[in-house]
This record gives sequence, structure tokens and C-alpha cells, in this order.
Amino acid sequence: MHVERRTHRARGPTDLCPQAQTAQTAQTAQTAQEARATRATRAVQAPRAPCAARAARAARAARLGARGRTTAEGGSGSVLAVALVASVLILTGLALPLNAALTTRQLTANAADAAALAAADTASGLVPGYPCANAAEAARLNGAVLGECTVSGLEVRVTATRQVLGVVVSVASRAGPAPAEAGLQPKGQLERAPPPG
Repeated sequence: MHVERRTHRARGPTDLCPQAQTAQTAQTAQTAQEARATRATRAVQAPRAPCAARAARAARAARLGARGRTTAEGGSGSVLAVALVASVLILTGLALPLNAALTTRQLTANAADAAALAAADTASGLVPGYPCANAAEAARLNGAVLGECTVSGLEVRVTATRQVLGVVVSVASRAGPAPAEAGLQPKGQLERAPPPG
């Protein structure tokens, strides 16, 4: 039986690319010792000039990471972070006007309620003056403008308006005794349950 042994040999002049072969041929004129010393010095100082195939392998190896991923993905986390920050800023920019509109609507509702109560107090005789004039003053003190004021007996209906970002916010409010159809009775006139027994 014959066993063939293969041994790995060091790269020789035939493994070099054409540019390196020319340089190797020029060195053959030197003595064997000088050539070995020159090769050893060159190996320590700088690698041999790679040919096209070696250059392609070296470039591919440089692009590949430890797990074989290309470095073309490098920096994608930064792009993702910038996109995330930009989307948060855009959503904040959209949410601020909405927040201002909702806040203005609540403030206008508060002004309309105060105006309706002031007018109802005036209509019932608790406060002197005219109901709609007192309602307008209460709305103005709360930063709104009285739009409409209707007095019907002791019941008052008012509308207060405010403007936010070019949009007019209008809220209506009612004050007065409870409506009879709701089945509510004024205080002090509650039906009492018969005593047990």
C-alpha cells in the first residue's frame, strides 16, 4: 500500500502575481543568502504585492465581520436612531396643537359654565343686574367671548367662544332649575319612605 503525504509548502515564486514575479526575477541575480535575507526583511516590513485574486479575497475578508456579515450594515443603527428621533419629533409637533385645542376647549367650557351660572343667579334675583351682561362679564374674566345668551324664566342658555390656532372653539352651557321631564325634584321636597312597621 502506498500512502501519499501532502505537505504544505511556503509560497514560492510561482505563487506570486506577475508584478511580484518580476521583482523575484530581478533578485535571482543576487546570491542565495542575499535573496533569503531580502525576503525575510520584506516579509517583516511589508507584505508582498497582491495580485487581482488575492486583492479580491483580501477586500472580501476586510468586508466580512466575525460572523460573516458584510460591513454594509455598519451604521444602520445610527440611521435607525435618527429615524426614531425624527418620528418622535414629528409626532410631538402634531400632538402639541391637538393638546392646545383640547385645553382651549376645556377652558371655553369652564367659561361657558361660569357665564351660565352668573346669568342664572342674576335671573333668580340673587345677584343684581342683567343676566346677559353678567354672563358676558363672567365669560370675559375667564378669557372667552359670550356668543349667545337666552334667558327663559329661571333657565339660561349661553354660548362662549375662544380662538386657538385660527380655529374658533364654541361651547354651549345651561344653568337653572332641573328640567321637569328629568324627574328630579328640588331639594327639600324629596319623597320620604314610609316608616317601617
